Amino acid sequence: MKKLTIYFIAFISCLLTCVPVSLFPIFNDDDLVFKPALIGVWKSDLPDLEYNIRKSEGTRYVLTITGPVAEQALFNAYLVKLDTVLLLDILPIQLDTQISQYHFFHYIPVHSFYLIRQIHPRLVISSLSIEWMERQFEAGTLPLDCKMMRGYMVLTASTVELQSFIRKAIKIPDAFTAPAIFRKVNIKNNIPG
Repeated sequence: MKKLTIYFIAFISCLLTCVPVSLFPIFNDDDLVFKPALIGVWKSDLPDLEYNIRKSEGTRYVLTITGPVAEQALFNAYLVKLDTVLLLDILPIQLDTQISQYHFFHYIPVHSFYLIRQIHPRLVISSLSIEWMERQFEAGTLPLDCKMMRGYMVLTASTVELQSFIRKAIKIPDAFTAPAIFRKVNIKNNIPG
Protein backbone atom coordinates (compact mmCIF):
# COMPACT_ATOMS: atom_id res chain seq x y z
CA MET A 1 0.00 0.00 0.00
CA LYS A 2 2.85 2.37 0.84
CA LYS A 3 4.40 1.55 -2.55
CA LEU A 4 1.13 2.49 -4.30
CA THR A 5 0.96 5.80 -2.42
CA ILE A 6 4.52 6.59 -3.48
CA TYR A 7 3.58 5.69 -7.06
CA PHE A 8 0.62 8.10 -7.04
CA ILE A 9 2.72 10.90 -5.54
CA ALA A 10 5.31 10.25 -8.25
CA PHE A 11 2.59 10.28 -10.91
CA ILE A 12 1.13 13.61 -9.74
CA SER A 13 4.65 15.06 -9.45
CA CYS A 14 5.33 13.87 -12.98
CA LEU A 15 2.01 15.31 -14.14
CA LEU A 16 3.18 18.64 -12.79
CA THR A 17 6.86 18.49 -13.77
CA CYS A 18 6.87 16.19 -16.82
CA VAL A 19 4.64 18.48 -18.83
CA PRO A 20 4.96 22.20 -19.39
CA VAL A 21 2.28 24.26 -17.70
CA SER A 22 0.76 27.44 -19.07
CA LEU A 23 -0.58 30.63 -17.55
CA PHE A 24 -3.02 30.84 -20.46
CA PRO A 25 -5.39 28.29 -21.98
CA ILE A 26 -4.80 26.66 -25.37
CA PHE A 27 -8.30 27.71 -26.44
CA ASN A 28 -10.67 30.55 -27.16
CA ASP A 29 -14.35 29.87 -26.46
CA ASP A 30 -15.12 29.19 -30.12
CA ASP A 31 -12.46 26.39 -30.17
CA LEU A 32 -14.36 24.33 -27.58
CA VAL A 33 -16.24 21.20 -28.60
CA PHE A 34 -18.18 18.58 -26.73
CA LYS A 35 -17.92 14.86 -27.44
CA PRO A 36 -20.15 12.57 -25.34
CA ALA A 37 -17.78 9.66 -26.05
CA LEU A 38 -15.24 11.28 -23.72
CA ILE A 39 -17.58 10.95 -20.73
CA GLY A 40 -16.94 7.93 -18.55
CA VAL A 41 -14.47 6.19 -16.34
CA TRP A 42 -11.18 5.38 -18.03
CA LYS A 43 -8.62 2.99 -16.53
CA SER A 44 -4.98 3.16 -17.46
CA ASP A 45 -2.71 0.20 -18.02
CA LEU A 46 -0.70 1.67 -15.14
CA PRO A 47 -1.69 0.24 -11.75
CA ASP A 48 -4.69 1.90 -10.09
CA LEU A 49 -4.78 5.00 -12.30
CA GLU A 50 -8.22 6.16 -13.34
CA TYR A 51 -9.70 9.18 -15.11
CA ASN A 52 -13.36 9.94 -14.41
CA ILE A 53 -14.67 12.43 -16.96
CA ARG A 54 -18.11 13.95 -16.37
CA LYS A 55 -20.10 16.60 -18.18
CA SER A 56 -20.20 20.00 -16.53
CA GLU A 57 -21.72 23.24 -17.82
CA GLY A 58 -21.81 23.91 -21.56
CA THR A 59 -18.86 22.26 -23.27
CA ARG A 60 -16.86 21.90 -20.05
CA TYR A 61 -16.03 18.59 -18.40
CA VAL A 62 -14.90 17.74 -14.87
CA LEU A 63 -11.91 15.39 -14.70
CA THR A 64 -11.13 13.46 -11.53
CA ILE A 65 -7.80 11.66 -11.55
CA THR A 66 -7.71 8.86 -8.98
CA GLY A 67 -4.61 6.95 -8.01
CA PRO A 68 -3.70 4.27 -5.50
CA VAL A 69 -5.36 4.43 -2.10
CA ALA A 70 -8.05 6.72 -3.55
CA GLU A 71 -5.99 9.93 -3.74
CA GLN A 72 -7.77 12.32 -6.09
CA ALA A 73 -7.05 15.43 -8.10
CA LEU A 74 -9.94 17.46 -9.54
CA PHE A 75 -9.79 19.53 -12.75
CA ASN A 76 -11.98 21.48 -15.13
CA ALA A 77 -11.32 20.01 -18.55
CA TYR A 78 -11.93 21.56 -21.95
CA LEU A 79 -11.95 19.66 -25.24
CA VAL A 80 -10.41 21.87 -27.89
CA LYS A 81 -10.60 21.43 -31.65
CA LEU A 82 -7.62 23.05 -33.30
CA ASP A 83 -7.98 22.51 -37.05
CA THR A 84 -8.40 18.71 -37.23
CA VAL A 85 -6.67 17.98 -33.91
CA LEU A 86 -8.28 17.48 -30.49
CA LEU A 87 -6.57 18.68 -27.33
CA LEU A 88 -7.60 18.46 -23.69
CA ASP A 89 -6.82 21.55 -21.59
CA ILE A 90 -7.04 20.93 -17.86
CA LEU A 91 -7.08 23.45 -15.03
CA PRO A 92 -7.25 22.64 -11.30
CA ILE A 93 -10.57 23.26 -9.62
CA GLN A 94 -10.30 25.38 -6.50
CA LEU A 95 -9.50 23.06 -3.65
CA ASP A 96 -11.45 22.98 -0.42
CA THR A 97 -8.44 23.35 1.82
CA GLN A 98 -7.75 24.80 5.20
CA ILE A 99 -4.87 27.01 4.14
CA SER A 100 -5.10 30.65 5.08
CA GLN A 101 -6.43 33.23 2.66
CA TYR A 102 -2.98 34.76 2.68
CA HIS A 103 -1.47 31.55 1.32
CA PHE A 104 -4.34 30.92 -1.10
CA PHE A 105 -3.90 34.38 -2.63
CA HIS A 106 -0.39 33.35 -3.71
CA TYR A 107 -1.38 30.20 -5.60
CA ILE A 108 -2.08 30.56 -9.31
CA PRO A 109 -3.77 27.68 -11.14
CA VAL A 110 -2.05 26.73 -14.40
CA HIS A 111 -3.22 24.94 -17.52
CA SER A 112 -1.72 21.82 -18.99
CA PHE A 113 -2.81 20.35 -22.27
CA TYR A 114 -2.74 16.99 -23.94
CA LEU A 115 -3.06 15.74 -27.49
CA ILE A 116 -6.07 13.44 -27.88
CA ARG A 117 -4.97 10.87 -30.44
CA GLN A 118 -8.11 8.77 -30.12
CA ILE A 119 -11.30 8.60 -28.01
CA HIS A 120 -12.91 5.38 -29.21
CA PRO A 121 -12.50 2.49 -28.57
CA ARG A 122 -9.64 3.54 -26.27
CA LEU A 123 -8.66 6.97 -24.97
CA VAL A 124 -5.15 7.62 -26.27
CA ILE A 125 -3.40 10.79 -25.10
CA SER A 126 0.07 12.34 -25.27
CA SER A 127 1.56 15.41 -23.67
CA LEU A 128 4.14 17.80 -24.98
CA SER A 129 7.49 16.17 -24.28
CA ILE A 130 9.22 18.13 -21.52
CA GLU A 131 12.57 16.74 -22.68
CA TRP A 132 12.00 18.03 -26.22
CA MET A 133 10.74 21.38 -24.90
CA GLU A 134 13.76 21.77 -22.59
CA ARG A 135 16.17 20.99 -25.46
CA GLN A 136 14.50 23.69 -27.56
CA PHE A 137 14.59 26.10 -24.61
CA GLU A 138 18.29 25.46 -23.87
CA ALA A 139 19.20 25.82 -27.56
CA GLY A 140 17.27 29.11 -27.75
CA THR A 141 15.01 27.70 -30.49
CA LEU A 142 11.75 27.44 -28.53
CA PRO A 143 9.42 29.96 -30.22
CA LEU A 144 7.38 30.53 -27.05
CA ASP A 145 7.75 32.82 -24.10
CA CYS A 146 8.40 30.69 -21.04
CA LYS A 147 10.35 30.60 -17.79
CA MET A 148 11.97 27.77 -15.87
CA MET A 149 10.82 28.10 -12.27
CA ARG A 150 11.92 25.62 -9.59
CA GLY A 151 12.10 22.80 -12.12
CA TYR A 152 8.83 23.67 -13.85
CA MET A 153 8.55 24.95 -17.39
CA VAL A 154 5.95 27.71 -17.23
CA LEU A 155 4.67 28.91 -20.58
CA THR A 156 3.78 32.60 -20.54
CA ALA A 157 2.81 32.79 -24.23
CA SER A 158 -0.65 33.96 -25.25
CA THR A 159 -3.39 31.62 -26.46
CA VAL A 160 -2.74 32.66 -30.07
CA GLU A 161 0.99 31.92 -29.70
CA LEU A 162 0.28 28.56 -28.02
CA GLN A 163 -2.06 27.52 -30.83
CA SER A 164 0.46 28.50 -33.49
CA PHE A 165 3.14 26.50 -31.67
CA ILE A 166 0.93 23.41 -31.32
CA ARG A 167 0.05 23.49 -35.03
CA LYS A 168 3.77 23.22 -35.82
CA ALA A 169 4.70 20.83 -32.98
CA ILE A 170 2.12 18.24 -34.07
CA LYS A 171 4.20 17.68 -37.20
CA ILE A 172 7.41 17.00 -35.21
CA PRO A 173 7.76 13.35 -34.12
CA ASP A 174 9.67 14.03 -30.85
CA ALA A 175 7.47 16.91 -29.71
CA PHE A 176 4.94 14.68 -27.93
CA THR A 177 5.37 11.80 -25.52
CA ALA A 178 4.55 8.18 -26.23
CA PRO A 179 0.80 7.77 -25.85
CA ALA A 180 -0.92 6.77 -22.62
CA ILE A 181 -3.78 4.37 -23.26
CA PHE A 182 -6.98 4.16 -21.20
CA ARG A 183 -9.86 1.71 -21.55
CA LYS A 184 -13.44 2.68 -20.73
CA VAL A 185 -14.98 0.87 -17.79
CA ASN A 186 -18.65 0.13 -17.27
CA ILE A 187 -19.06 1.24 -13.64
CA LYS A 188 -22.28 -0.67 -13.08
CA ASN A 189 -20.57 -4.00 -13.72
CA ASN A 190 -16.93 -2.80 -13.47
CA ILE A 191 -16.16 -4.37 -16.82
CA PRO A 192 -14.32 -2.90 -19.80
CA GLY A 193 -16.63 -0.86 -22.05
